[in-house]
Amino acid sequence: KASKWTVMAYVKTFDDITGHWAASDIRLMASRQIVKGVSDELFAPGDPVTRAQFTALLQRALGLEEEEPAEATFTDVQPGTWYYGSVETAYRAGLVKGVGDGTFRPNARITRQEMAAMIVRAMEFDGRAPSIPAAQIDAVLGNFSDAAKISGWAREAAAAAVETGIISGRPGPTFAPKAE
Repeated sequence: KASKWTVMAYVKTFDDITGHWAASDIRLMASRQIVKGVSDELFAPGDPVTRAQFTALLQRALGLEEEEPAEATFTDVQPGTWYYGSVETAYRAGLVKGVGDGTFRPNARITRQEMAAMIVRAMEFDGRAPSIPAAQIDAVLGNFSDAAKISGWAREAAAAAVETGIISGRPGPTFAPKAE
């Protein structure tokens, strides 16, 4: 039995990314429907990224189908919000956690240490877990003058993100764990 297939290409761009350092990456991720703009025409590449936006990016990048349970996991992530399905899906996949008080803080700007933790969890979910022996964590992070400012819960992930080249430091050299 013969089958007919059609190959289609989807190319997406935004009016406000021309000349931006990440324009080609934004186009690629938009064409793969991993990122969306703030409107059909605008991406807002200079705007800070929220915890909900980054969660949605990871959920889409891993191709996880959104789950929308009747009961919300977090008190501040409720059904009907644009990010509800992404956050619930990412939570169930182990990509994200709350902030310890039953909330997720979806509209808070994501920090570099939060981003490192979420990326490393996504890699673990995808079977590409970077592993840093406990004895090497301090050595890897010791290259940064502000290593002591990296929260205890984020140290292993920060070291793994640095060791794999996913996150690099800033001039100083600093990790800037709480920077956006």
